[in-house]
Amino acid sequence: SVGVVALAAGISSRAQAAPTKKQCVDDNATAQELQRDGHFASASERLNHCAVRSCPAIVSEDCARRLNDLKMVQPTLVLDVKTPAGTSIVSVRVSMDGELLTEHLDGTPLPIDPGAHVFTFEVDGQRPATDQLIVREGETARHERVVIGEPPPAAPTVVAPLLPPPSTDVPIPGLGTRRVLGLSAAGLGVVAVVVGTVSGLLARSAWSEAKAACGGDPSHCTTSNVDDASTHRSKAVSDGNLSTAAFVAGGVLIAGGAFLALTGGAHDEPKAHRMAVVPGVGRQGVALLVQGGF
Repeated sequence: SVGVVALAAGISSRAQAAPTKKQCVDDNATAQELQRDGHFASASERLNHCAVRSCPAIVSEDCARRLNDLKMVQPTLVLDVKTPAGTSIVSVRVSMDGELLTEHLDGTPLPIDPGAHVFTFEVDGQRPATDQLIVREGETARHERVVIGEPPPAAPTVVAPLLPPPSTDVPIPGLGTRRVLGLSAAGLGVVAVVVGTVSGLLARSAWSEAKAACGGDPSHCTTSNVDDASTHRSKAVSDGNLSTAAFVAGGVLIAGGAFLALTGGAHDEPKAHRMAVVPGVGRQGVALLVQGGF
């Protein structure tokens, strides 16, 4: 009698598990509405209920086809939770929009409804992490990485000591004070020669203008043009004197600079014996100034 009762209970259980014709039709219709509203997970659950042999063939086949199409566009996420050192964490409580999604992450894609969702990740002993994601229809096995935990303290930064600024009293390496002065004097001499050349050209031009004022010959000057000719002649004389003085100064500086550069050593002289020669070129002539300490 016990066996008969058990068999009867099994048959009764199977009978209760089989959906009715109305339930099959309702599940199919409800699944379509849920899918249109973006509730893919709930739609899949309804389609699984009606895609069974106990439902009418026309309904179960339609549910099975819709279920297969839904799986093709069902978004899935692969959540990877790591420590700051890069170690994967398996025991993680993941909630989506405030509802528990899973407590174990093993790399399996999780079906997610399309749309914007707020995910919360909780690990024992760590501060929870929150991330907002927009999941799109058709995204499958989308990988999202989340880091939980405080990063290790940064290593102290070693600051190299700053080198003291170079002293302005240190001469150019390998030249020495005499050679530096010699090269400087020679350079100034070249400048003086250039000034002399320019002044000579100006003097020549002024003299030509003086002669032109008198028709090309100073002996033909008249009372109407003698003043103009005299002005050009005075300028020619002034520029000529400046040119001569500049050439003389340039020659002296170049010669003296060459001497210092050729006889100077590679070591600096003491500051007390340093000397500099500075030319002064003006409208009144050229002067050489000697500066330094002895």
